[in-house]
Amino acid sequence: MDKEITQEQDGISEPSDDPEEDPTLTEEQRLALQRARHEERRKRAKTAIKKGLVIVNTGKGKGKTTAAMGLLLRAWGQGLRVCMLQFIKARTANWGEEKAARKIGIEMIPLGDGFTWLSDNGWLSWEEIQDTLDQRPVGMHVVVTGRYAPPELVAYADLVSEIIEVKHPYQAGIKAQKGIEF
Repeated sequence: MDKEITQEQDGISEPSDDPEEDPTLTEEQRLALQRARHEERRKRAKTAIKKGLVIVNTGKGKGKTTAAMGLLLRAWGQGLRVCMLQFIKARTANWGEEKAARKIGIEMIPLGDGFTWLSDNGWLSWEEIQDTLDQRPVGMHVVVTGRYAPPELVAYADLVSEIIEVKHPYQAGIKAQKGIEF
């Protein structure tokens, strides 16, 4: 009798199925499947394209800049050079992320009104935006955040996340909280 485990025999048809959550697998089957998937990921990683990504966090929900800051900190922690160009209205603002960046030596440069707002209202043409993104160094990642990312930017980007507001404390009359909103 052949003891080899196949995906058909163990009931798993899609690589996206999580062997940890399949109650029909024995521990031995689970580990064998995890090892096989790990090896497949390693092979793909060796042949995958490495390039700088354009990442867009858009939508009306809270957390777009927070997510971008998380990526910035992750990159900084990996020893990559990082800089944050922040399109904000108050160039003299002193929010928590700016205080933290100063303490650990991350450069943050405030630039004025929001990027996606400017481009959405026609102050920056898509051609100007695309030209700037096209001219960046090959391995440079760019994260763009803002409520109304233009459709051209969404199409151009490698990764787009739309942040939606499901519930917000403002709706219950709770004021902005230090360390959460600023």
